[in-house]
Amino acid sequence: MSKKAIALCLLTALMMIPIVADSYAQPPASIEIIPENPPIIIRSWYGGWFHFHGQIINNTDHSLRFQQWVRIIFPVGLVYEPIWENSHILSLPAHDTLICIHLAQHVPGCVEEGDYLYTHFVGEFDFQNPANSVRWDSSSFYYTMDYDFEGSPEDCVSWFELQGCFPDGSNMPVPSHELDQNYPNPFNAQTQINYDLSYPSDIKVEIYDILGRLVRTLESGAKTAGPHTILWDGKNESGQSVAAGIYFYRLTGPDFAVTKRMTLLK
Repeated sequence: MSKKAIALCLLTALMMIPIVADSYAQPPASIEIIPENPPIIIRSWYGGWFHFHGQIINNTDHSLRFQQWVRIIFPVGLVYEPIWENSHILSLPAHDTLICIHLAQHVPGCVEEGDYLYTHFVGEFDFQNPANSVRWDSSSFYYTMDYDFEGSPEDCVSWFELQGCFPDGSNMPVPSHELDQNYPNPFNAQTQINYDLSYPSDIKVEIYDILGRLVRTLESGAKTAGPHTILWDGKNESGQSVAAGIYFYRLTGPDFAVTKRMTLLK
């Protein structure tokens, strides 16, 4: 399989979410993002950073608590939402404005070249069914992946990261739960997955293949707060060994979702 074909296959593991536009005469909160030095072009196969400014306005006569999150639409039409492990929970006094200068967004590489639609939303995000999220307002711009060279997908370490939205980062929300990188990775017999819950929660830990198909549910049910460890032996629900390749493991709960990638060798 070619490098471009592998990269395209990687994208199929991302969430397919219908695009739903909510309409308001005046939304409870509105948002605007403006890119710095457009057009934004990422040249590195391994991803890179871009910068932009943003503001959020509370249009109501009362203090408002809401969520802010990001969606990316890939050139082939696939949708990844939200790109953070948890959406940002914000609170603004009546008719107040939050201004964010020189935000820095990192986006992963190892994906197809083309134009990516980058959108910020304000509203109420539904982690269990993102399609049901209430979107009060949104603002978007495009960035382009146009590589100077193409490397190997197996060498990629893909992550999203947003920096600098609030002074000194002091108000940046901390993810409620943590999902560690599996170890060892790559692996050829079994691998260990560690996660840490900050409060008791009903969770699932699931394995998906590169086409986004469920391979196995490792855990499902109520878990106590604190660290947890599980092992995956490279087998599916039927106890059969799966093929070598890239897999995704996903931790989900009522108000969070975290996904990471691992590689099985034979």
